[in-house]
Amino acid sequence: MDGSIIGKCRFGCKTLSILICKDTQHSDICSQICSRFKELQVDEIELTYAVEEHSSCLLEIDMDVRVLHLSLCNENINAVDINVIHGGSKVSGNGEQDKMDSSDSEGNTSTD
Repeated sequence: MDGSIIGKCRFGCKTLSILICKDTQHSDICSQICSRFKELQVDEIELTYAVEEHSSCLLEIDMDVRVLHLSLCNENINAVDINVIHGGSKVSGNGEQDKMDSSDSEGNTSTD
């Protein structure tokens, strides 16, 4: 049940595939994305994914990543599309949303 999940991180017209394991942290995902998409910085991105009827699940903290991993493993799904949104709510290095920006980001939407 603890297999790796392939996260297909889409930004613009490019996709980066990463491995998501049971101990993967939010900061690990953000660092990998920003190291490959040079125009992005960790504090400027928002991550979402879709599973079943939920089309915009947030990936903001370590618990979100753990829930993603467990949910997909329980359903025997080994890959997930992750949307990378530039200019999302600010995220600190440890994967927790900056509390000052949480109220500012509510109601904001971004489209490609």
